[in-house]
Amino acid sequence: MSTGGGGTAILQLFRECHIFRRVHSTLSVQHHGGTMAVKTTTLDGGIGLIEVSGSLVGGEETDKLRQSVAGFVDREYDKLIIDLGKVTYINSTGIGVLVAAQTSYSRKGWQIKICGLNKNIDNIFVITKLTLVFDVADTRDAAIKGFK
Repeated sequence: MSTGGGGTAILQLFRECHIFRRVHSTLSVQHHGGTMAVKTTTLDGGIGLIEVSGSLVGGEETDKLRQSVAGFVDREYDKLIIDLGKVTYINSTGIGVLVAAQTSYSRKGWQIKICGLNKNIDNIFVITKLTLVFDVADTRDAAIKGFK
């Protein structure tokens, strides 16, 4: 996978952000009239799970997603699922955070899966060819079963 120069810059920002090491957490942020939340949990089999809801468009909400991914990396969870089933909107900043997560996991030989894309978000992934970058599953159960 090649992320180009933009991926390197995103990865650098990812490394510089402050890392919170709480296993279970939720953050809600008001943005453009909507609420965005990030919830982290762990599943059987040593799988990390990040559930995102609302709009993923930059600012505090993407910082929380970055921190959540970094927390799982620090705790050496080599399997991570990011559930976007409740995401209503994503822009290039949100996509950049997901690409940085994929980059950090793939460099370690670890696996990350995205699941639960609604039709609009799935269309964005197809049009931008992100389906070639990410392992996308329809459901969380399918993502869990897809780990090697």
